Amino acid sequence: MIRFLNHIAIAVPDIQKAVTLYSDVFGLEVSEPKDMPDHGVTVAVAQLPNVQIELVAPLGDDSPVAKYLDKHPSGGLHHISFEVDDIKDLKTNLMDANHVPLGDGKPKEGMHETPTLFYNPKDFLGVLIEFEQKGLESQKPISPVKTNVSRHLSKQKEFREQGAHVKVFMEDWY
Repeated sequence: MIRFLNHIAIAVPDIQKAVTLYSDVFGLEVSEPKDMPDHGVTVAVAQLPNVQIELVAPLGDDSPVAKYLDKHPSGGLHHISFEVDDIKDLKTNLMDANHVPLGDGKPKEGMHETPTLFYNPKDFLGVLIEFEQKGLESQKPISPVKTNVSRHLSKQKEFREQGAHVKVFMEDWY
């Protein structure tokens, strides 16, 4: 059902300040902010080797993120997103378990131009959950501010190799 963690979304009051923090201070590759009127947000994506961080700012006063920021003016963790193979199968399975998607229940196109559904935090231990259908044919790269693909792939390979070394170290340690 769930393939892996796709991203962590952080609600931010100022998208430009967030992009500057994550790119200039943290040294991450960050996409240009993109308006998503269907979701009422502006999103920029910070890329790590193993997961993305979506920086999400309200787009208008009716935005769900604006409501979140009313309660948390500095921002904070907004939601986590899991990739799934088939959003319709997931929806059926969750409805069988009495979990109903937010909104009209129909998948909407997300930041990565793939179908997404959101579920109420009350049903999932206080965490707003997004499920996003992904497949190799549907994955579209983001357009980063400071990046090139080969550098990113090199970092991914280095990260995986370091992870393998840590695993061997941990196995030897215990």
